[in-house]
Amino acid sequence: MSSTKRSWAAQLLFHITKSHKPKDRKEAFRLVTSCGIKPEMIQGPERYALAHIIEYVDMSPHSSGSVPDVQTLREKYPNLVIPDQSSSNLEEVVRRIQEGHVRRKVTTHLNEYEINERHDPMAALYKLQEKLENLILSNKDNHDRVFDESAVESVVEELQFRKKNQGVTGLPFPWKELSSATHGIQPEDLVIIYALPKSMKTWIAMLIVVKLAMLGYRTLIFSKEMSWDKVKFRIAAILTDSDYTSMMKGYLSDEEIADIKEILMAFVEHKKDLIMFTKAMRIDGSRGGPKELEKKAEDFGADVIFADSAYQLEPSGGESKDYHRKLNMISTGLKECASSSKIPVIAVFQENERQAIKMAKKSRGTASVAGSTAIVQDADVMMRVVYNPFCDELSLHLPAARETKHKGITINAVPAVDFTYAGDHLHYPEDVHGAELEQQGYASNSKSALAEHGSTVATNEKPQF
Repeated sequence: MSSTKRSWAAQLLFHITKSHKPKDRKEAFRLVTSCGIKPEMIQGPERYALAHIIEYVDMSPHSSGSVPDVQTLREKYPNLVIPDQSSSNLEEVVRRIQEGHVRRKVTTHLNEYEINERHDPMAALYKLQEKLENLILSNKDNHDRVFDESAVESVVEELQFRKKNQGVTGLPFPWKELSSATHGIQPEDLVIIYALPKSMKTWIAMLIVVKLAMLGYRTLIFSKEMSWDKVKFRIAAILTDSDYTSMMKGYLSDEEIADIKEILMAFVEHKKDLIMFTKAMRIDGSRGGPKELEKKAEDFGADVIFADSAYQLEPSGGESKDYHRKLNMISTGLKECASSSKIPVIAVFQENERQAIKMAKKSRGTASVAGSTAIVQDADVMMRVVYNPFCDELSLHLPAARETKHKGITINAVPAVDFTYAGDHLHYPEDVHGAELEQQGYASNSKSALAEHGSTVATNEKPQF
């Protein structure tokens, strides 16, 4: 057996046992068995390891058919080499194993035909036809499924899981109201967060992924706009609930700095290596795209990807001079990244201010995000962030989100001290814009009135004596 074939079998074992979460291992095992993968389809010591996993699942009803983790398998088979990473996703590995199995079986059947056709060519041909037809039927497409006992068990398990978690089946948002409305962030989800400039959209995305890291999920953060220095300060502010402005302006006391250090050291000690920052650069130093981001995430073992300034990624299909087409290509690439890796992607895009005001109350709120047509189609959750500076609140609109008709929530907006739930009322860009114009008009009228009466307006300049 060649090293290539052996590597596909080893990668299969890696995908089945790699996750530290039993639910993910069980889902991977279920995918493998539903595709018809059996130990006899594999050659070498890996076949015995796969047989052991199947037996382990069948013989462990007390743990609902749990799947052993990679450490357990290595202890059982100390001479078995299971890689620490895979060069392909699970679907690709399964396909490769199926193809190798088919090639070996076809070769065997052809060899048998050559022997039998010497005695009775037609009988040998019919026998070959029968065996090839059976081989085709036994190697059905990866996406074929049968509603059988295992499907019923899966449905019941999912219902029990949903009941236990109050309908939240994915990664939770920091606000239970949003998690309940969307059922959480699912493994293949593309979550698009968009807003006008200076609307704290990056803060919202950062808050979501850092809170997930606090729960033990591995988080990969990409940004071309923000440096690592800025990113690490935002992470520190969120982890410690500290006022970001005070941190950056040096207003903190020695006691406050000591408290921050204690909290951060406790985090890195107990939740080590859970947050990684990347520029997703290619080997030649050029700008990377969704494919490079996916590779980074798989190497890191990420549970979630945050792509800040996603429009600065290199499109999967190459550079495009058309800006909207470029955004569409990036969006599609990010969705493919989430789908193939089973790692959800949270991506931040800009909103067009003129379009936002122009389309006010004329659409559901997605027309103002650049390249909106493809982006809305690719996204599983579209989250529009609207900042109201007059009351320090952020509205998180859900103009296009699958599985829910919920319109969104409003939270407090004091980075990073208070991002808590504020209510179900929603602010809209046109309302904030109108309030700004009204305020500007009031200020302008006040200055005119003061000038007419010979009054002066207070300034920061020192008085002249």
